[in-house]
Amino acid sequence: MIVCGAVSLNHHQMFSAHDKFHKEDTKAFIKRLLQREEKIGLVLDKASWHTASIVTEFFDDNRDQIRTRYFPTGWPELNAIEGCWGILKGQPFAYRTYDTADERINATSEFLRTHRFHADIKKHVSKSHCKDFLS
Repeated sequence: MIVCGAVSLNHHQMFSAHDKFHKEDTKAFIKRLLQREEKIGLVLDKASWHTASIVTEFFDDNRDQIRTRYFPTGWPELNAIEGCWGILKGQPFAYRTYDTADERINATSEFLRTHRFHADIKKHVSKSHCKDFLS
């Protein structure tokens, strides 16, 4: 299971689980974000599914609603969502043995659905090369 996630300045969060993750999934995830918010700012790592032409063209086509910045390569500690993954990995259920993959997926999904992450997005953005992004 692959999970993608977004956390907003006001601590709203959205996660999506996939068996595999592709550039089309990135585009669909961002479309869902736009259904929730009129305008969004995305600070992304440089994973291929974030930089694929289908995704960057979508950003360009919607530049009145989407602002983007990319983290420098090799600096995951600047990415606030990485802190969410660290919290997830530290949960007892993450180290349990499950009889089936579906049981593990259900436990992970339940945690993501009910846990509130409190990432300080402004702190993460101000540490990165994206300082002007919030202005």
